[in-house]
Amino acid sequence: MDVTDCDIQLKESKLEITICDLKIRNLEVTNCDFKILQETAMGKIIRITDDILLDRIHFIREQKVMLDRDLAELYGVETKVLNQAVSRNVKRFPEDFMFQLTMKEFENLKSQIVTSSWGGIRKLPFVFTEQGVAMLSSVLNSKRAIQVNIQIMRLYTRMRSLLLNHKDLLLKIEKIESKFLLMTSI
Repeated sequence: MDVTDCDIQLKESKLEITICDLKIRNLEVTNCDFKILQETAMGKIIRITDDILLDRIHFIREQKVMLDRDLAELYGVETKVLNQAVSRNVKRFPEDFMFQLTMKEFENLKSQIVTSSWGGIRKLPFVFTEQGVAMLSSVLNSKRAIQVNIQIMRLYTRMRSLLLNHKDLLLKIEKIESKFLLMTSI
């Protein structure tokens, strides 16, 4: 779709998108998210910075995961659309690829993300592990989803590489922590 007659405005953290005199929706957004949404609405394929991606990776159940709503925003679709695509292909998403947060995990996550507005969420969000994010590219086959997935996979690879390169430092830190714990317990 060629979007030439498009108006996008950010007013008091509400994003208003109007295409050809048709008001699409109002969204709660932060200023850093505005550029992603604006360029998505204009039909552009954009490069999303690593910082934006890193801000959306969380550590839950000892795994690096991304929220359904964050992935939907990055892919330029509604969360509902992303979750519908997943539910139509549920066999592709075993529990080690995707899981739903518990209320306790959700409350903890909300307390960590103080800048976000969670609005009227009616059900607990789903989160996707690295493998789940990779699998999303097979169910969301848009150019933008493919491009964003490639960026996310490259970021996960760099993160893993950094951890492996600094494994010796982690082992030394663990050794020091163990000694410290022994000393304080005496």
